[in-house]
Amino acid sequence: MDPPSSWDSLRKQARKVEAMLDEQMHLYRKQVATKVDGSKDNDLESGIDQLLKQLQQVNSQMQAWVSSGGSEIFSHTLTRHQEILQDISQVIFLLAVHVFVHRELHCNKNL
Repeated sequence: MDPPSSWDSLRKQARKVEAMLDEQMHLYRKQVATKVDGSKDNDLESGIDQLLKQLQQVNSQMQAWVSSGGSEIFSHTLTRHQEILQDISQVIFLLAVHVFVHRELHCNKNL
């Protein structure tokens, strides 16, 4: 990931990663709902984890920008992106718990 040169590029990068996460989460939800095979879950989970790390990096860069004297509007924007990251992380956690419980129940039925 290239280092952004401005606040605007950081904001755009955050929105791009958030959109990619939204798309991946949609696919993951569909896969969890239609649950046939767990092999593709790992690919999606890995991709989502990578995007979460990217968004965390962008948020950290935005935090550094705000800490170095950014205006109140920058702080508000940063807070919103942090909230989005937290919301997405919570949804991913709940989906992962759902997948885990489903796998455990499925494995116990086969015993």
